[in-house]
Amino acid sequence: MHGHVSVEKDISEKHHATLEERLAIIEQQLGECSENNSQAMAKLECHHKEFSCSLSQLHGHVSREKESREGHHATVNERLEHLEKYVGESADKHGKHIEAVNAKFNLFSGNLTAEKGAREKQHLTIEERLALIDRQIKECSESQAEAVGTQKNAHKELCATIDRLHSHVRVEKDTRESHCAT
Repeated sequence: MHGHVSVEKDISEKHHATLEERLAIIEQQLGECSENNSQAMAKLECHHKEFSCSLSQLHGHVSREKESREGHHATVNERLEHLEKYVGESADKHGKHIEAVNAKFNLFSGNLTAEKGAREKQHLTIEERLALIDRQIKECSESQAEAVGTQKNAHKELCATIDRLHSHVRVEKDTRESHCAT
């Protein structure tokens, strides 16, 4: 039985990644998560720059509109009313856009901070990780040994049942042969 458990353990160890491989995988996943967060942050910065460009274009448009209006024969009050309306609408539109961008940025920043805090809390020392892996291997080995023992007992019971059935069949056969012979 001990030899069978040893073989099972060897097979199990071949199928499981080594500690270094598992640590490397975990570290790679943390790096990828960090890289994804950095990319998302870069996207937010890009959106902010786009907004700044849009605002600059708006200022340029307002300047051109002003120059165009000065060339017309409209009264000063008409020109002022038109500009106030246009700037007010644009400011409202872009103000809402800024609020949306800031809300997304704040949400992302909060999520990033929460994720960082969670990762720091979950980060185990190497000794803790090794102890955890050792405990899991021991539990797995014990579980496999128990399963093998259960299977052996079930096999013994099945063999005993088969032997009883063979004996019963022989008795039946002998009874029929003796009955047919008479």
